Amino acid sequence: MSDAEKEHLQTVAEQIHFHWTKNKDYLPPLGMGTLATLDSSPIVTPPNGFEIGYVPIVTRQTPALKTRNIQQHIHFLENRARNREFLDSAP
Repeated sequence: MSDAEKEHLQTVAEQIHFHWTKNKDYLPPLGMGTLATLDSSPIVTPPNGFEIGYVPIVTRQTPALKTRNIQQHIHFLENRARNREFLDSAP
């Protein structure tokens, strides 16, 4: 995608964010079939200053952690990082 195409796409996203409010319909009502449902977990609140034009892209997905497993998971990640540092420093 060229820089001009990227800029155009960004402008379209910003215009949608600015003009399309939640309290209006922008597509005709469903004529047949059923609407798909969306997983709300990738919906994020944009950082301050990026309320218009911010389009996050999901690049990976991991299983949700249960509260009781968070400490175990953190411990696992810390150990894995230490092991990588050790292996990277090996001659």
